[in-house]
Amino acid sequence: QLRVRRLLLDRSFVFSPAAVLRLPDLQATQARLNHLGIFPIYHIALRARPESASAPGFDVDFHAVERDGFGNSRAQALISTFGGAFYEPIYPSYYNIGRDAANLDSLLRWDSQKYRFWLSYSAPVRAFPQLRWALATDDRDENWTIRRSFTGMAPALGSLNLQRETLSGSFTAVQSGRLSWSLGTELSHRAYRRVADGSAFTPA
Repeated sequence: QLRVRRLLLDRSFVFSPAAVLRLPDLQATQARLNHLGIFPIYHIALRARPESASAPGFDVDFHAVERDGFGNSRAQALISTFGGAFYEPIYPSYYNIGRDAANLDSLLRWDSQKYRFWLSYSAPVRAFPQLRWALATDDRDENWTIRRSFTGMAPALGSLNLQRETLSGSFTAVQSGRLSWSLGTELSHRAYRRVADGSAFTPA
């Protein structure tokens, strides 16, 4: 049983029962389902009605794997959150908040050379799956060194520490299976510290 609200799921399907299923309607339905962000895997199947049925034709079956909460099991939650811990990031995420397909995604990387904290929250607009808004923040503290080679002891041509904080917002609308548009804005602040001038950098 899917936990997302029935209204959101029903509005995701552009075609209706007892109607002719056309390819553009199927493509628009798939675009809306993808836009919800809670169905990593799903399958839409046509099942022929038996010959004895009063109305010949096909029924539509929808089968899906749904993201809900931290995961469908404790093991899934641990793997999705800490699967990259060996490389020093974790990805705490919580999906389908309030059964409204509202999703909270985040990333925390504690690498001393490239610290990063990213947090994003998105949700449908007034229970319409084709409309979605999102807010995100991104905080980075990274050390950069420019060299001529990725390997060996190549001399440094310059280095710096970059601090960057951003706050962004966006609105996306799915018009059909082939057309969508989005509007977004971002505020950012950057600071450069410990700049070591070299042949790659000028004092300016």
